[in-house]
Amino acid sequence: MQLRARVKTALRLKDALDRADQLNHNLLQGKEELERMVSARDSDLVRARKSLVLTLAKLVDHRSSGTGSHLLRMQLYCRALAEEAAKLPTFASQIDAAFIDCIEECAPLHDIGKVAVPDHILLKPGLLEAEERLIMQTHTTIGAETLQEVAKHQGFPPGFLQMAIDITRYHHERWDGTGYPDRLAGADIPLSARIVALADVYDALRSRRVYKPALSSHMAVLAITEASPGHF
Repeated sequence: MQLRARVKTALRLKDALDRADQLNHNLLQGKEELERMVSARDSDLVRARKSLVLTLAKLVDHRSSGTGSHLLRMQLYCRALAEEAAKLPTFASQIDAAFIDCIEECAPLHDIGKVAVPDHILLKPGLLEAEERLIMQTHTTIGAETLQEVAKHQGFPPGFLQMAIDITRYHHERWDGTGYPDRLAGADIPLSARIVALADVYDALRSRRVYKPALSSHMAVLAITEASPGHF
């Protein structure tokens, strides 16, 4: 009787262990499937966000007679600069893979505030007058304030929006503190904005305008490194 009782107990225990093993196996399978679904969903959301950001930025760029290629070049330049900067001890602790992906995605938004600049200033073929320059400069604050309004509703990840705000507001600041709109100086200027500023100036120097020819890459680098004291 004791033998039969112990065998029954052992069989019930074995059955319970088998069910636990099967449940654990099912849970692991469910977890893996959920992770695959979440990963796919996140990838779709990131792709959608990138497309929306680039589309919005291109609409602004087209208004100023751009083709959108400037925005694509900006993304490539910013990624390249950030990847190289990450190799330096000065920036290694500030730049990781997430930073690089984010700055590439945010870079096209740097001039989004230009949507509020009047046509006669935005589309003026020659150099701007002093008063016109002041109005043009407001594109930094208008763009940043617009993104801050979006941030209140958090339709995008907070980190993404904060970098976008920093870039939009501060990409015309100068290292010596003579830039705009807040006259920040040195490392007080967010690193993302400093990288975008460098890429933006390089692309401007390499592009032909009504009032100037396009410079070669070598001459553009010389202009940035030698002919712009205090800027970068």
